[in-house]
Amino acid sequence: MPPEVFAKLSNLGGRCSFGAIHAERKAEDNRGDLAAGDEFEEPGNGFGLSAVDGFDRVCADPKLIGRGEADAGIEAFDHQWIAMGAFKQVADAFKQAGCQELIIIGAVQRPNIATMQTDEGGQWFLEKVTQGHQLGDDQLLKTLISYFQTQQLSVVSAETYCRDLLGPQGQQGKYAIGPHQPDIDLGQDVVKAIGALDIGQGVVVARRVVLAVEGPEGTDNMLRRIADLSPELRGTPEAPSGVLVKLPKPRQDRRVDMPTIGAQTIALAAEAHMAGIVYEAGGALIDDLAATIAAADAAGLFLYGLEAPQDD
Repeated sequence: MPPEVFAKLSNLGGRCSFGAIHAERKAEDNRGDLAAGDEFEEPGNGFGLSAVDGFDRVCADPKLIGRGEADAGIEAFDHQWIAMGAFKQVADAFKQAGCQELIIIGAVQRPNIATMQTDEGGQWFLEKVTQGHQLGDDQLLKTLISYFQTQQLSVVSAETYCRDLLGPQGQQGKYAIGPHQPDIDLGQDVVKAIGALDIGQGVVVARRVVLAVEGPEGTDNMLRRIADLSPELRGTPEAPSGVLVKLPKPRQDRRVDMPTIGAQTIALAAEAHMAGIVYEAGGALIDDLAATIAAADAAGLFLYGLEAPQDD
């Protein structure tokens, strides 16, 4: 069977990197071995190099492409450094490695497109995104997908090869939702509203009051804002309050930018003395589910997967 190459846009230590993963099916067991460093420990919720181990076909010859601030951990692999706006150079490098499919996964620091250095592919990207009246994350990512498709590179969803990263339905861990259902209900309505406007995927509600909505700063920084609020609004160590509701946007392309939850989400929610976190079952990626559940239990937070809405 010919080699297949998968690429991911991952968050290593909170910074952005392009990664191309070269995988070849083995006839005897359908799995290969990582050439080097099969596990990295990265802070935050980005799916770094350790997430490669969740693919159905594990890479045998990793090839990574990074931008200037990417984590030095990628240097353990065959890699290149490429500027964020040099999309033609990125596509060419993937194709030269035999890449046919891409997985885009993890957090990305949103660039300033007005000052982004670009090549031919970056210029194509800028011309397309500036034609619209809004530059939300979903619109930017859809345009990026379109460009890679013009380069004969197919973008597929993370769960195509990483189904074990999908958040399951129901209560996870030992803590139940308890009296916080009204906050969850309101949070779902708010997330749907801001998501329809391509603003964000998360909201924090406490005692039926919206404390914060996610914008370009991302979920982590939104949670840090909650910690700065008066205890009269948020929870306290003695009486935790507040729920993070994190859901996909209504018209989101689910091949990219799926909501993610991990150890950093738990830690920041705990620092804000929140009560729990909910996500859409099958509509969120959880980095190391067992470890995330253990962290939630240790912090006294509930973690719950809401039933996915039925298609109309």
